[in-house]
Amino acid sequence: MKANNPLESVYFISLPENFKSENSEIQIDPTVQLPVQKKPEDGPGDFNPKEITTEQILAGILTVLAYDKKNQNLDYYRSILKKARPNIKAELCEAAILKTKNEDFDLAEEIFLALHGFDPEDEAIILNMALFLDQRAESYRKAGLYEDADAYDADAYSYYEQAMNAEPPLADAFFNAGFFFMKQHKFREAKDSFETYIALTCELSDEELGEAGCYKRERAQEVVNNIQRQNMDDIHFKDAYDFISHDQVEKGLEEIRIFLQSNQKVWNAWFMLGWGLRKLERFGDAKSAFLEALKYGADENADTFNELSLCYIEEGLFIQGGLFNASFTKKDNSILASPNDFYILIEPRFRIKNTHLNFTVYSLPEQTAEQLLFIKDTLGLNVNIYNDTLSWGTKKVCVGTNFALSFPTRTFMDVTAIPEDLMTMKFNGFVTPYFSTTLLSGQLHGQVTIEVMDFFRNNWQNAFSVDLGFRTSL
Repeated sequence: MKANNPLESVYFISLPENFKSENSEIQIDPTVQLPVQKKPEDGPGDFNPKEITTEQILAGILTVLAYDKKNQNLDYYRSILKKARPNIKAELCEAAILKTKNEDFDLAEEIFLALHGFDPEDEAIILNMALFLDQRAESYRKAGLYEDADAYDADAYSYYEQAMNAEPPLADAFFNAGFFFMKQHKFREAKDSFETYIALTCELSDEELGEAGCYKRERAQEVVNNIQRQNMDDIHFKDAYDFISHDQVEKGLEEIRIFLQSNQKVWNAWFMLGWGLRKLERFGDAKSAFLEALKYGADENADTFNELSLCYIEEGLFIQGGLFNASFTKKDNSILASPNDFYILIEPRFRIKNTHLNFTVYSLPEQTAEQLLFIKDTLGLNVNIYNDTLSWGTKKVCVGTNFALSFPTRTFMDVTAIPEDLMTMKFNGFVTPYFSTTLLSGQLHGQVTIEVMDFFRNNWQNAFSVDLGFRTSL
């Protein structure tokens, strides 16, 4: 278990004069206490100075560099690291990036902090720290941990600001900060950042910039043009975002409506309108605004679909119907579609605090039913109870149970036959506890399905099935 204060895992000791490091390059000053990392298996009173290894000292130094910025011996500790591990910066940077990709954020943050403590003036480390904190904030926000996300956004901004104040100027700091501001809908600041990046690189040839640099310059110009074309650096747009994000929603809605009067085709403005309306729980109006956003170009923005789905969930009733791969037959000089081709789904939805309760009555084509997670037959009733606000560390976890009563091969035309099917036990009953969560860059889902009627049919061996799946995109 990780200590609340990482420095609690470090001993400060004076080494004996006859101590010899395994690395002959390291010169130890016996007058300066050295930090020594405890071994994981060490309990209270287990520390033995005679068993200290060089690796424990180096690990202790890294912990101090990460969490004790005011220690008076930092320069001495840095000199030990440089002699012991000449490539320490490259090694740590590679390890931090790998841990970030694997979403092991706690360890990645510790490594980045140690890197920054090792060389506080390295602009590249400062920028990498900003990028890491930016990514961690985004992960928290996806998990619904908004307060944590805001806190990491604030930390990321602090490091972006340091990187943008570097001398000589660091062009990539402005490029990445531009996208950071874009995610926060601070389009004026984003435009300034991208224009600075363009100014810093405009005199460089394509050969000097390289393929990646040329792409960045073109992308920066593209974003600037888009902001100008859609007038997103307008003061009303900026004020609308500031008001809504600080829960002064009514004032924010006034500002964004003023903006929309002369900028009706700006999808970001419709998104902001929907965002504010959704925060006021005016889900029908919010849904209309998000649909307008999709109409004007938000179809590649995942946040729009997420917000829209929240509105559908909260509206209380979902109804869908139509024809699926219909085959028509001629009867008595008229053309008829088979009932098996129709799909009908009626789903009242309720929410009690953080618990969702959905009832679903459905009649589906056989091909559709075969592809669905909880639905096994063509006609039936589902009850789904779940909570999607639980968290495990930084990950959001959805836990629920689905109950289903279904009738094989039946359609909506066979409703009158249901009483007979119930009497003759020609129906299926399923209970399915399940969970889903994010894992790495994908989605992990697991469930256990119990076919209740198999117990009454003396077929209990086949009553249980387990599904575990992982989905991601490369």
